[in-house]
Amino acid sequence: MWAALIAVVVAGDAIDGYIGLATEPTTGIVYGAVNLVSATTRKDRTLITIDVASLTATVVGPLSQNGVADLTFLPDGTLLAMTGDGASVPETLWSVDKASGTMTFIANLGNGNDGEVIARVPAILGGTLTVAAVNGVAHFTVQIDGPGDYSLKASSAAAPDLVSAPFTLQ
Repeated sequence: MWAALIAVVVAGDAIDGYIGLATEPTTGIVYGAVNLVSATTRKDRTLITIDVASLTATVVGPLSQNGVADLTFLPDGTLLAMTGDGASVPETLWSVDKASGTMTFIANLGNGNDGEVIARVPAILGGTLTVAAVNGVAHFTVQIDGPGDYSLKASSAAAPDLVSAPFTLQ
């Protein structure tokens, strides 16, 4: 029953699996990372847009990194993708060109297990985020522009993964 409700048509191909869907916050356009039937391997992903009214998809292009695990948007409309285990460059954050599917490296995210997911956080972190310690003490000026529950994480070679007490911004 669900397949009939959410079947999306792609001209000249068929969708074999959805990897991630995200709505562009400035335009409302729905983007997806999908496996197409014509893909060479299960790790090859294609960027599409979906017209939710007609349930038709338009192929934007192949994503330039294999193994994309999820998509999300920043509030300014920047499309982000994360690659998962099994990708040529696993657990990495990328920006995605919405017109071509070309991906640009942002950061390595770690070396965990399967199940990578990214989500847009409705707050922006700003301020002085990298500082040198003086006598073992580092002072930061951090700005968070959205309400929520947070904790801050800092690390260095001498003290990896220091996490603050949780705090709430109203």
